[in-house]
Amino acid sequence: MVVALLLILLAGVAVTKTNGKRVRELLPHRDVRKFGEPSQLLGSSEDLVLLLVSEQSWIRSNWKCMKSKFVSTVSHNKTFVRQEVYWIPPVWFSNQTKPKAGKLTFLYDVLRQPGEYTKVNTTLLGTSANYSFGEYPVLFADNSCMVIQFPKTPSYIFKNPRCALWVLNTTLCSPEMYRHCIFIMLSSCKTPLYNLYEYERNDCDKWGDPPEPESVTTTT
Repeated sequence: MVVALLLILLAGVAVTKTNGKRVRELLPHRDVRKFGEPSQLLGSSEDLVLLLVSEQSWIRSNWKCMKSKFVSTVSHNKTFVRQEVYWIPPVWFSNQTKPKAGKLTFLYDVLRQPGEYTKVNTTLLGTSANYSFGEYPVLFADNSCMVIQFPKTPSYIFKNPRCALWVLNTTLCSPEMYRHCIFIMLSSCKTPLYNLYEYERNDCDKWGDPPEPESVTTTT
């Protein structure tokens, strides 16, 4: 029994050399944490569009047509300012008949630690004070899409995480460029997923683009 266990442990760390490089024989599950590098999207001058979100994390009456617009890079590959712009839909019990423009400005600080998911420390930049929204683990990110996990509450510790999928606006006409991120959302995140972009598309087309972001000054 002891010998068998020892052989299993040795197999897990066995390496060989290929072209002068050490190569592991077996890859552990924790290596899944190596595929979340959000800086290429957070630092993109292109708009990011919220495509899907875990339904339990979204209040539909609060916002529609959510986009993230680039404002500035504070620290290269590390810290970024982006503004989320959206429409606040009219409500049936008020005299409001048209949507109102909304915007929130966030400071995103990328946190990298070996062996852990890359996280995005998220701070809302207010006019009088800033508010921490916590750290959002990045399950996956590349140059076309990003799956981020909402910070877990005690009731969700042992359940699939609630997630959001952001995609580069230039890929919207080419779903094959982000279909892998949809697969990750469906396989790894809390379902059902609110099909935000497609379901709200008629209203978004009718209302037009949310307002452009204003310049923001911040210090670190």
